[in-house]
Amino acid sequence: MTVEVSEHERSTDGRTSLQLPPLLHTPEAAAERLQCGRTMIYELMRTGEIESVKVGRLRRIPDSSLVEYVERLRVANAA
Repeated sequence: MTVEVSEHERSTDGRTSLQLPPLLHTPEAAAERLQCGRTMIYELMRTGEIESVKVGRLRRIPDSSLVEYVERLRVANAA
């Protein structure tokens, strides 16, 4: 099996490094990932529907929280 490696994944010394998805998202990045508005993300954080953590003075949203939120939506819509 051959894996294609793009130029941005290749370091300056020629070794390859895989780009891992971020563990934490800014509210704007979370909104983009869920394809919704930033205001909705802040509302979901306020109501506790998605978890957020403080990193210094900043609010960040764990990727797992977004995945869990989508799963809860899927279960609720299937019922």
